[in-house]
Amino acid sequence: MCLLKICRTLKKGEQALDFSPSFFTSLVFDHVEKIKSVSQTLMWINGVDDDDYLSITNEEAIYERHGGTYKEDHRISGANHNDVPAIMGYQYYIEKVLIFISK
Repeated sequence: MCLLKICRTLKKGEQALDFSPSFFTSLVFDHVEKIKSVSQTLMWINGVDDDDYLSITNEEAIYERHGGTYKEDHRISGANHNDVPAIMGYQYYIEKVLIFISK
């Protein structure tokens, strides 16, 4: 079974293997709550089609609750969790990051 299929299955709360997801980790991290304490500036680059790893609703909740004074988001249509730079174009992606860093 491929790793992506296992991850999708575990996301749904099902068991793809004969052991619980806690076999990998027992770490519980509430990103929506933790982001409230982050005061650094935030550049959020998000693949709009990212439904395999994190739901867009959860990602938007994290972005909205950022505790800092400055944040910007870039929602990339057609991109998922892992291919944002490829979909944006690597040069454009690097330029956006460099502009953000120089602010």
